Amino acid sequence: MLGDGHILVQRFGDILSGKRTWQDELNRSNLRPSLPDAVAGDITAAMPYRAMMNIINFIKAVDTVVPGFASEETLLYSPELKFYSNRVKMNEHFLTNIENFHCLGDSSGWTRGLMMASVMGVLMGRKLAEEN
Repeated sequence: MLGDGHILVQRFGDILSGKRTWQDELNRSNLRPSLPDAVAGDITAAMPYRAMMNIINFIKAVDTVVPGFASEETLLYSPELKFYSNRVKMNEHFLTNIENFHCLGDSSGWTRGLMMASVMGVLMGRKLAEEN
């Protein structure tokens, strides 16, 4: 919705400044998006606060090892995310329609927290132990 069906791109410096990246600003940047159809915008409008803070903290931590990683012009991409909206179709063994592909925890859409995601992990672990 925010990207009109396209991936959003935003400069790291704009995220830290609390502002969206505008297309004309992106065009004047030293970095060019590697995804040609990415749309300049505000990924923080589509990302939950804690997830966004974790990303920011990760980028700053990597910058201590790789100076320049947290440059103001570093580009971040994000689809508009809808957490808990879709449930992955899977069987009782957490198998999806993709061969040998299991899905569990919050990414499956079936749990809403750490405890239930952990239970799915334990059940999956038991199933794998039975197979071996």
